[in-house]
Amino acid sequence: MNLRPTSTAFSLVETLIVSALFAALSVVFAQFFTHVHGGFFYARAAADVQQGASAVIRNVEQFTLPALRVREEATIEGVDYTSGEDTLILEVPAIDASGAVIAGTVDTVVLYREGNTFMRRILAGSGSARESGVHQVADAVTQLTFSYATENPADASWVQVSVTTHADVKGRTVEGVRTAHFWLRNFSL
Repeated sequence: MNLRPTSTAFSLVETLIVSALFAALSVVFAQFFTHVHGGFFYARAAADVQQGASAVIRNVEQFTLPALRVREEATIEGVDYTSGEDTLILEVPAIDASGAVIAGTVDTVVLYREGNTFMRRILAGSGSARESGVHQVADAVTQLTFSYATENPADASWVQVSVTTHADVKGRTVEGVRTAHFWLRNFSL
């Protein structure tokens, strides 16, 4: 009968092999999660820039479709605006709280880029439900161009807007580009 003691512990070699395998797997998983994490930030930035470009388009649509006309110039609270490549001034029928048009009253809406921010400024007419003031619509707007049906914006029956939003994520560039064309439904010379 052999009464040799049996060892139930791991040997040093077995422990080193398991430790090396664990270290190698840890490196692989760390690289995988870093890659997935970076992809998440890229996807999030892509969604944000597309959302910003869409917000610009929606704002232009919201005020261009019901507009009576494009105004050539407007001064609101001492600030002069001129319709052109980077600014759109619209004369829009004023509406009451129920959304009904207030006869003979208009709101002036200025859509423009200030730095990399798309801005909307409203001068509400008497009794209008729209609030006068400045509203920041979207950030990261690197390019904004308005073009008109005619050389003189005040005679235009339609407006085209092109917008580019931009973000840099971990050395990668993300851009959102949108272009839309809107007719002034209430236009008349």
